[in-house]
Amino acid sequence: MFRGQIDSRILKNWLKAIKAVTNEFRMEIQKENGWLVTAINEANTALVEISLQRDAFDKYETKKNFAIALDCDLLENVLKDARENIELEITKEKLIAITNKTRFEIRLLSPEGIRKPPASLELDLKTKVYLYTEDLRRGLQAAERVSRWNEVVLSVKDNCFFVKSVGESEVMEMILSTDDLIKLEGENCRSMFSLVFLMPMIKAVNTKSLQLGIGTDEPVKITWEDENMSVMYLLAPRVSDDWNGA
Repeated sequence: MFRGQIDSRILKNWLKAIKAVTNEFRMEIQKENGWLVTAINEANTALVEISLQRDAFDKYETKKNFAIALDCDLLENVLKDARENIELEITKEKLIAITNKTRFEIRLLSPEGIRKPPASLELDLKTKVYLYTEDLRRGLQAAERVSRWNEVVLSVKDNCFFVKSVGESEVMEMILSTDDLIKLEGENCRSMFSLVFLMPMIKAVNTKSLQLGIGTDEPVKITWEDENMSVMYLLAPRVSDDWNGA
């Protein structure tokens, strides 16, 4: 059993980061290290790994590590109107939450019924882009307005980072030089991604900056962390010989 107390704003940010990828997830409640979630989407194209630190909680009590599984929508209903700390009690069968003088009880899913991510998450991505979250968000929003196929190309060339999208009669390209970026390391590369999967990930970032790990026709690795949690996303590329002008 787990008993704890946490600021509702922290839990809302944590859930938003998970829901960017999946609506159901398996979670390890760890005695020493907080909550750990590793989950993939139904299409097996996107993954999230998120660690909510023990220190993020005002109260954190559990005698042993154990796993549970949750439906994001059910937990979101609990958090929707929360404006203060949330008291939590979790067993393997149910989650009880008390907030705003209101008690909620959620029946948990079976951890064995949740899709499991691959055992190894190691990627040798040669290029690292450290940039401001709002810059990337604006670039992707512009790409959404232009792209006919809900696709965007992320690339690095000649010490610049590019976000590019192509429509029937439009081309959109955002160029960030090293003066605009926090840091750029690595070699020239280019990969194409689905905006349907990428945009929710970037919308869920609640820090001013983030890191991208990219390559050519390889997954993009998105990482960010604040004082309460660390988040890592992986998104598979769309590999095609036809870059649609990108």
